[in-house]
Amino acid sequence: MRYKRMNARSFGIAIGAPPQFVSLLKELTANRIQSIVKAFPELSIEWLMTGRGNMLYGESCHPTKEVPIMPSDVVAYLREKDSAIEKKDKFIMQLNEKISEQQELITEQYERIVELTKINTHLVDVIKSNDDDALKKEIAV
Repeated sequence: MRYKRMNARSFGIAIGAPPQFVSLLKELTANRIQSIVKAFPELSIEWLMTGRGNMLYGESCHPTKEVPIMPSDVVAYLREKDSAIEKKDKFIMQLNEKISEQQELITEQYERIVELTKINTHLVDVIKSNDDDALKKEIAV
C-alpha cells in the first residue's frame, strides 16, 4: 500500500475487498491473492505470500497476462516452502550439534591449558628458587 501511496480503503476498493480486509491480510485466500495480482500485476506473488524476495517484478519478468492462482497452486507452493524450511531447520540443528561438540572440546582444551600453566608456573618457581633437591623431586614426578 505504501508503494502505491494508498490507504486501506482505496486498496480494498482496488482489489474488490472491504477496507477491514487489509487488517486481515494474514488470512489471504487464493481468490484475494488473485484479486491483488490482477489489480497490481507488478507485485511479486512470492513477496505477497511470504514477504521474501523483491516486492516488484523486474522489467524482464513482468507478467504480460493474468496469471491464474488456483488454490491447489497455493497449497503446492506452501508445501514446497514448508519442505525447504524443514530441510533448513534440520541443517541448522546439525550445525548446532557440531557447535556444541566443538564448544565441549574447547572447554576441555582450555581446562588442560590452565592445568599445564599451573604446572609450568610451579616449575619456574622451583627453578628460580635454586633448590636442587626440590627440582630433582619435581623432575622425578
